Amino acid sequence: IFDACPFAAARAGLRSYPLDQDRMLAMVDMGAKTTSLVILRGASLQFVRNIELGGDNFSKAAGEGRETESLLSELAREIERSLLYCEAAQLAQRLDRVILCGAAAQLKGFDAFLAEKLGASVELGNPFKNFSLEASASEYLKKEAGAWRFMAAVGAALS
Repeated sequence: IFDACPFAAARAGLRSYPLDQDRMLAMVDMGAKTTSLVILRGASLQFVRNIELGGDNFSKAAGEGRETESLLSELAREIERSLLYCEAAQLAQRLDRVILCGAAAQLKGFDAFLAEKLGASVELGNPFKNFSLEASASEYLKKEAGAWRFMAAVGAALS
């Protein structure tokens, strides 16, 4: 199955978070059913993977009164495995930054948890970061609308 969303999110990521050639960026796009991981080095796409764990898994666990930390650990472990593969295959070196996007990206504590596990800075993505927008529109998109939700849409529009 070909999934264009990770590629579109990567395009928006490169526009908003340009990298030096030797720098590595991971984009974690957490949807309802799956989480897409895109690894970029410089301006090149190096690796794409879909992880069968998404926001619905966290919602279900919380609804059943279960802790979600084990799910967070599982997701972080899968991301770490992918990063280790990229390093072993010499696709990319040390991770510099993780950008979270997708509807489930704002899970409470997810950014801090990943930062601790991966040893890299983690932030919610903003595909409008390098666009000229009026201040009120920029603030609305960043805080109210959740700009991180629009990474794939903006990336698709850039193609």
